[in-house]
Amino acid sequence: MSWGIYLRPFLSLPRQRLSPGVVAGGYFMSILLMLFASPQPAQAANFVMRTGYYVGSGATKTITGLGFQPQFVVVTPSTNAGVSLFKTSSMPVDESAFFSATANDTNSSIAFISGGFTVGTLANVNNVNVLYRWVAFQGSDCTSNGYFCVGGYSGNGSASRTITTGFRPGMIMVKRSTNVAAHFHTGSMDANRTEYFTSTAANTAGAFIADTVSSGFTIGASDNASGGSYYYIAFRGGAGTFAQASYTGNATNRSIAGLGFQPDWVIVKNSTGSQAASRRSVISSDKHFGNDASYLSDAVADGANMITGMESNGFSVGTANQTNQSGRTVYYMAFGGAPKLTGGSGSFQMAQGSYTGNGGTQTISGLSFRPDLVMVKGEGSTYAVYRTDYMEGDATTYFANAVADFAGGITSITGSGFTIGANATVNTNGTGYHWQAFGNAYDSSAQTGAADFATGAYYGTGADNRDIQDLPFEPDLVVIKRAGSSRATVRTSLYEGDLSGYFSSTADAADLIQSFGTNGFQLGTNAVTNGSGSVYRWFAFKIGTNFNLGSYTGNGVSGTHIAAPFWSDLVWVNRASGTGSVQRPSTLGGVYTQGFMNTAMITEGVRSIDASGFTVGSNGAVNTNAAAYRYAVWRVPPTGNLSIDIVDGSGASVSTPSVGFNLLNFSLNCTESSAFLGAASQRIRVSNMSANAGWILSIAPTAGAGALWNSSGGTDKYDFNDISGTQSGCADGADGDAFAGKLRVEPSSSNIAPQDGCSTANVTRGFNQDFSDGVVNSASLVTAAAGSNTECYWDITDINLRQMIPPEQPPNSYSLNLIITITAQ
Repeated sequence: MSWGIYLRPFLSLPRQRLSPGVVAGGYFMSILLMLFASPQPAQAANFVMRTGYYVGSGATKTITGLGFQPQFVVVTPSTNAGVSLFKTSSMPVDESAFFSATANDTNSSIAFISGGFTVGTLANVNNVNVLYRWVAFQGSDCTSNGYFCVGGYSGNGSASRTITTGFRPGMIMVKRSTNVAAHFHTGSMDANRTEYFTSTAANTAGAFIADTVSSGFTIGASDNASGGSYYYIAFRGGAGTFAQASYTGNATNRSIAGLGFQPDWVIVKNSTGSQAASRRSVISSDKHFGNDASYLSDAVADGANMITGMESNGFSVGTANQTNQSGRTVYYMAFGGAPKLTGGSGSFQMAQGSYTGNGGTQTISGLSFRPDLVMVKGEGSTYAVYRTDYMEGDATTYFANAVADFAGGITSITGSGFTIGANATVNTNGTGYHWQAFGNAYDSSAQTGAADFATGAYYGTGADNRDIQDLPFEPDLVVIKRAGSSRATVRTSLYEGDLSGYFSSTADAADLIQSFGTNGFQLGTNAVTNGSGSVYRWFAFKIGTNFNLGSYTGNGVSGTHIAAPFWSDLVWVNRASGTGSVQRPSTLGGVYTQGFMNTAMITEGVRSIDASGFTVGSNGAVNTNAAAYRYAVWRVPPTGNLSIDIVDGSGASVSTPSVGFNLLNFSLNCTESSAFLGAASQRIRVSNMSANAGWILSIAPTAGAGALWNSSGGTDKYDFNDISGTQSGCADGADGDAFAGKLRVEPSSSNIAPQDGCSTANVTRGFNQDFSDGVVNSASLVTAAAGSNTECYWDITDINLRQMIPPEQPPNSYSLNLIITITAQ
């Protein structure tokens, strides 16, 4: 008897046939009521590329969601954990290769699987809480139609040899399985020139990659040692997949344009740098987020001012010697084709609860999802803490305490919950704790997840005006916390200018989270959000049916009600001047409110929560006279349905609902009979337990515009939608039948009674109107707009019905079957 909010096309209620009453010498009209719910209206070929990032766990880790099994993957650490590692499908299953002059790794450090790849425990690909970026390619086609070719060969010792790729490559990379550095040749280089990804000077004698030819490339003796195992990657330009060229450095910030597409991965090599360090090859991708670049073959942490961003027709470089040393020849290779951020689907998942500390360890389980964000706050004087899916190992962090991640808190996230350690912040014996867990976060690498919640990580560079574009939506709330010794900062769409706030008693400040953009947020230079050499984790929410923001001005009066669009399960309140943010979860009893700092609960904070908002006391954290406050509210997304029923005064379903019109005597004239749809004992109950606030309740004949009132024997009839005649409804008009008669529906004076704790805000009655063939075939009774309550029901009564009876209508008992429909908007 309910409507499914998600995938069901519709669900009809059982049809209940009514027996019409018979009154001799008069008319008794009964309406067959059937309930119906309808759904919300639905709203280069052989080359595939993906980019992404992850945080190392120190244990074997699986990267999924690529949509294909890769044939070439490069993994690069953001720190000095090691040089980049890569793997191709032509290598043995357990083998991966370094860009440096190092023999191949044989410990399955990168392994391909359906839909992605796995990384082992080698530091180059998987140190705990180190940020790694990756790029993956699939679609190797070593024919004239290909843009990408993966291959390998065994050296035969000849001084010159041609390797076939099927096309003339724009770039060739070769790596021997032994301790020879990976090297490359591009179409913009002179013949016989090979460049290394390391700082080694170029070889110009043709001993390695000598040149490209129409269907491959030629090699010299050094790339053809007898019995040697060699692996190569070839790309050719076209279809927005690859471009290469060179430029001369000028030591000024500049754009390298003319690619014809926006790249997703760029490699830059200063060929003639005056110092070895300036000849290190660097890379940047769309997952470096602006002014940030990594080294391919040197165990050196990321740096700024090298590759400074991706642009619509190229990329930009700074003044660093590695990418723009004055007067030096710089080669670049740019790769495109990774899908852009797509919109998420649906809302976040949320669960909440409480537990009592035992001083040991605990497991919170039974959630219907794997959390991506878990928050915990005790009823004692402890800090509020949280953990995201980008924190690995035993790591938990604080909202309001400027210290690094700590152990023994939220020790892990599981498939259906999380585990708690012995740290007193989360597990003091006998203390009550309250938690909230959020799931279905958007994952920019897999491009799946919610349209209103995301988590992520980035590596700090210290560069100003840096855009973290990692979201499919413009956020309304972002929280960022460094893994190191900084407090978390928060910005919402209610902040003005270049300001962000803190959860501690610190006033709003600039140069943290500077602004929000279409796909993310912009950072300043403050080390709280963008210090060079630090990893940062963030989470973000967008206003929707289950999350909202608001503001108010305090009046100092306890009991002041603050309006919010739904019955919240979590309320945050922040004062701009910095008195320390507070929160009230719905699991917390009494009139208590928790602070994010290590303070005791207060009683004059958020005193209660209801369907239309929350009530605040007089504490300065929530209600100082004339002070400005901002709030954020969440609710557990409703998982129920939108439905209608006919119920009696106790709320029980009425098995055979009917409406009886006034009795009329036979008349030579046109007469009118009336009735009320929705009596006290037969109420129309609309229940909205879905996440969608909007709906329309309407009524129409089951048989459509051609329906007629029928006598009990079926011989006599009259119409319900003919407005013809001097008196409307009293004469047969030019419709599809030969009968007069008109039914009028008047919901404007009906009664709408909300469930206790709910309201009629944004719930409006329909207009009075006549059914008219082809013009008004369905009459709207009640409409609920965005902002109306969910997880509530409304009882609707006293809808006036008026039927015009044609003159000389034979005496009988007549009935018309009507259907009431609830439609989500």
